[in-house]
Amino acid sequence: MAKYRRGSAYVGKVKRGRGTLYKQRKSGVRRFFEAAGMIVVVIVLGVLGFAAGKPIMERLTSDKPPVSDAELQWTPPEGEDNDAGKSAVTDSGQSVTNVSVTPQTPGEAAAPEYGKYGFSGVAVMAPSSILSNNTTLSAYLSQAKKNGYSTVFVEVKDVSGAVWYKSALTAIAETEIVKGTMTLSEIKRAFDDAGVTAVARIAALRDPLAAKVLEDVSYRFADGSYKWMDAAAENGGKLWADPFLPGTRAYLSDICGELAGSGFGVAAYGYVFPAFRPYDLTVLPVSETNADSRYTALTTLAADMSRKVAASLLVEMSAMDIVNAHTGFAGTAEILRGRDSLPQEITVLAVFSKKEIGAELASGVALPPDIKAQATMIFRETAKAVGTLTLLPCVDHEGLSDEQLANVVSAIKELGYQDYIIK
Repeated sequence: MAKYRRGSAYVGKVKRGRGTLYKQRKSGVRRFFEAAGMIVVVIVLGVLGFAAGKPIMERLTSDKPPVSDAELQWTPPEGEDNDAGKSAVTDSGQSVTNVSVTPQTPGEAAAPEYGKYGFSGVAVMAPSSILSNNTTLSAYLSQAKKNGYSTVFVEVKDVSGAVWYKSALTAIAETEIVKGTMTLSEIKRAFDDAGVTAVARIAALRDPLAAKVLEDVSYRFADGSYKWMDAAAENGGKLWADPFLPGTRAYLSDICGELAGSGFGVAAYGYVFPAFRPYDLTVLPVSETNADSRYTALTTLAADMSRKVAASLLVEMSAMDIVNAHTGFAGTAEILRGRDSLPQEITVLAVFSKKEIGAELASGVALPPDIKAQATMIFRETAKAVGTLTLLPCVDHEGLSDEQLANVVSAIKELGYQDYIIK
């Protein structure tokens, strides 16, 4: 039984500077898919008088530039094979065969459609807005399938803490946390009808809503007097979920269990601590701010979540954070300080992003100017850094031309990976 409950929204007022954290970015491919789904809804509006949701109307009336022909026509490079039954090979030589698995009995986590990490082939990441209604979701999945994607990662819990499906978890079902109107069974049925594998993507610790609504989730002052925020309330400060607390671990584990039980693979990101300021170090428990030991809370959280997932739990992090760890893993890769204690069922989803790449690594090693050579070097070094854990490559499409994206994908395949993700 979960060891968390609904709680007070009372927050102490504390003056401090605002912390910083990475921001989510939308790729050209993702913008196309959103636009494609929204256009379908407009057609349905004209024929059937269907009432579209607010996210769709906002997109239709936005001043964003139209999707380019290059983005519209991009497909995986020639020779791509999305069939099941292949093997994903890591640089360490580990081979993972993708095999079909018979669903388990009701009440247990549904078995994944494929092996180790629950999908095979090429995947794309989608925003939560595709879950606004079944028409938009179905249109997105249909277009994804046509563009060569066998799997779609859909954001079901974002950094605001919002859950974008109709959760049945007692602690949150009737709270402001749940924003979605579609049930998991309805969402999964749309994936099945489209012939696309479903992976749910969730934000972990950047969660002001759970920290507000649920007990035993929020950071608190060491004396227990106030809930801690990353800035003063009048400056837009936010609450965070504390990985040291049993309530946080129970909540995120239950989310994973609910998703896995409905047949979804699960990917999680944001196993990070806030950017604590000097003042914060004086009011928070030392155990939660000590950079030399606090990673143990991240590994414990990931292990708890992994136990609720039928396939491997995918833990997303920056490839550059991984390879720049010559003085110790930090940022999105801080959890790897405890890599030897992480369950082997966990897969590291490493994101290659052009915007994060400079002329050299933090260690001073120069990077080649060619994008394909950069990707080869970074993913090779990333595979070494994750040790015995399985590595799954991901490419952030933002900032890359189609030719550059094809070159990065070519590098990934030449390293021996058959499964990868476009973000």
